[in-house]
Amino acid sequence: MKRVPDVLFVVDGIYEKQAVKEANSLNIKSFAIMNTNGDDTIVDNLIPANTNSVKSTEYIANEIKSNLS
Repeated sequence: MKRVPDVLFVVDGIYEKQAVKEANSLNIKSFAIMNTNGDDTIVDNLIPANTNSVKSTEYIANEIKSNLS
C-alpha cells in the first residue's frame, strides 16, 4: 500500500480482532459485523449480525458496497 487506508471494514470483529487493534493504533476508523459475543468497545462502528450466516453477511457487505459506489 502506498498510504494508510481511511477505514477498515471486517466481517467478523472477533476473528479479525488484531486487525481492528492495529487500525485503532493508527487512528483508522473501523466498521465490523459482529456477533453478540464480540467486544463492541474495540470498533468505532458496530453492525450486530450473525457472522456465521453467509446470507446475512453477504447482504450487509453488498449494502455497504452499493452505498460506497
